[in-house]
Amino acid sequence: MPDHALDLYRGDYDQGYEALRGLRIKNAVQLGILPVSPTISVLPRVVPQWDSLTDEQRRVQSRRMEIYASMIDLVDRNVGRLLDYLKRSGELDNTVVVVMSDNGAEGNSRFRIGGDDWVEQTFDHSYEAMGRAGSYVYLGPGWAQASTGPFRLWKAHTTEGGIRAPLVVAGPGLTSPGIIEKNVVTVLDLYPTILDLAHARLRPSPDDHLRTGRSLMPLLRGRSDRVHEIDNVLGWEIFGGRAVRSGDWKLTRVAGPNGSDEWELFNLHLDPGETDDLSDSEPERLAHMLQLWDSYAQTNGVILPESKVHGAWGDVD
Repeated sequence: MPDHALDLYRGDYDQGYEALRGLRIKNAVQLGILPVSPTISVLPRVVPQWDSLTDEQRRVQSRRMEIYASMIDLVDRNVGRLLDYLKRSGELDNTVVVVMSDNGAEGNSRFRIGGDDWVEQTFDHSYEAMGRAGSYVYLGPGWAQASTGPFRLWKAHTTEGGIRAPLVVAGPGLTSPGIIEKNVVTVLDLYPTILDLAHARLRPSPDDHLRTGRSLMPLLRGRSDRVHEIDNVLGWEIFGGRAVRSGDWKLTRVAGPNGSDEWELFNLHLDPGETDDLSDSEPERLAHMLQLWDSYAQTNGVILPESKVHGAWGDVD
C-alpha cells in the first residue's frame, strides 16, 4: 500500500469489531438496506469478545481494519478516476457500470489453511510492517462479521454472511436511479444481462438447460418486477458446507468449527440473520427442501469431500 494511505483511518476502529458491527447495522437500517429490527446472528465462538483481548491484540486487530479500510478507500478513489475518464471521453453515457463482490467478507486466515508455514516464513509480520510491501495482513473473523452485519458468518460458508453480497448497477436507460432493489439475483444472471446489453444471442445448444441465469434488464428498465420466479431454486456447496433456497426458505448445513454439520431451516424473510432453526417445527417444509437439495446436487454433479477440508479458520494473534 502507498505510504500516503497507511494512516488514512488511524484510530477509527479502536472501539472494536462488536461496536463497528452495531454501527453498520444501525446505518444500514436507516438507509433502508436492512429491515427495521433485523434478526442478528450471534458471534461465532472463533470470535473472542473485544474486551477479552490484551492491549497488544487490540492494537494489532485495529491496525488490520485500518489497513483494510485504506485499501477500500483506494479502490473507491480509482473507480472514481475511471468514471471521470469515461465522462471526459464522452463514453460514460454509453457505459453500464456493475460493482459487486464475489462473496461475503473474508474472515479466514491463510495461517490456518493447508497446515504449511509458508506464509509465516515468507512475510514480515511485525506491527510496523503492516500494510507495507512484504507484509501479509488479513481481516480476520471479528472484522469480517462486522462487515457482514447481521448476517451469519463470512466467506467460505453457505450462510447469508458468506453468500449475500452487494450489487450496484448504474448506467443510461435504467429506471429509478438510487433505488434499493430486494430481488434475489446471482452471478449467473450477469452473463445473460451482458448479452442483453450487447444485443447478442447465444446459438441453441444441448446445454441450454444448464444456463439458469436470467437477464436483469427487464427489472432494471421497469418492464418486470422480478428476475426469477418466486419459487426459483438456488443451491451452493463449498468445503462440505451446503445450502439450497427456494423463495424465502433456505436449508443450510454448516461444516467446520462454526457449525453443527446438521441441516438447519430458516425463513429468510422473517429471519435474515439465520437465528431461528425451524427444522423441528416445519417437518414437511424440511422434507421438501431436502428433496430440492438432492435434485440440485444430482443435476450439478456435487461431490462432497470425504474428509475435513480446512482447519479452524479464524484466530486472534
